[in-house]
Amino acid sequence: MKSVFLMLAVLTLSNVLVQAQPGKEFVPEGNPKSADGYFKYQNFKDALAEYLVLKAKDSLNVEYTHRIGLCYLYTNIDKTKAIPYLEWVVKQEKFDQNAWYDLGRAYQYAYRFNDARTAFRKFASSGIKDNNPIPVERQLEICDQAEKLMKNPIDVSISNLGPTVNTPFPDYNPFIPKDESYLLFSSKRSGNMGGFIDYDGFLTADIYYSQRANAEWKKAKQLSSTINTYLVEEVAGLTPDGELLFLYFDNEYGIADIFMSEGKGRTFKRPEGMGANINQKSFEGGATMTMNKKVLIFSSNRAGSIGGMDL
Repeated sequence: MKSVFLMLAVLTLSNVLVQAQPGKEFVPEGNPKSADGYFKYQNFKDALAEYLVLKAKDSLNVEYTHRIGLCYLYTNIDKTKAIPYLEWVVKQEKFDQNAWYDLGRAYQYAYRFNDARTAFRKFASSGIKDNNPIPVERQLEICDQAEKLMKNPIDVSISNLGPTVNTPFPDYNPFIPKDESYLLFSSKRSGNMGGFIDYDGFLTADIYYSQRANAEWKKAKQLSSTINTYLVEEVAGLTPDGELLFLYFDNEYGIADIFMSEGKGRTFKRPEGMGANINQKSFEGGATMTMNKKVLIFSSNRAGSIGGMDL
């Protein structure tokens, strides 16, 4: 039975995974079907590249321009780059009225809250149904609250951990134990196991470790194959003592499930599933545990959720 499950898991994931070809970079062709396909499956990095080529060929195409704006909003490049594209869209005679909402979000990233409120109100008055994850009324409240907070800034120092930890690729979900002696994080960097391209155009995620010494972080290294596989492994949580690591698996062992591994630092045991009371036929993501390790809090979109991910 186990081998049958493993085969089904790999076949399911293979619908969105392709083998990366070392030495070959993605080159957009300006193909409308490819662009739409990338966008549909949330590979906004490659969708953006395709739509930019398409717009160069057809500069007056409203849909291409709107999609470029959305791609900038959905990627972590510079979300404010969406502004000129979305501003152009809303000046056209015919366009998707959702562009007003998208433009409002882009203005928020640029701290242009008056412009954001104007755009959100234009969307609200358009008469179309608001199906956005954050309703427009809440977005207006966010603009008001952001302005209040900016009048009384908090003195916070944010510094990049540098090239020993970060890469040009997505590095995310960082967790440290209470003593701050090491860092565990997820990464889609070059060199990950398997070499498969995930739905977003980057390699499938592996988990990395960096030790802290004299206030500096040492070069990050992959955890062993006890944790990482050729598919998707991400850090979902870590207890304050660093002895329990929670993992998000989308691989041959679990599909969108939470696993737990005992250990510390770079030495963790083979992960174990959390059982049917935690992992169901739904998406289970982040997890945290109380200090006494008697209560687990995790996120899921299982049946009965209020909407999206619930705790």
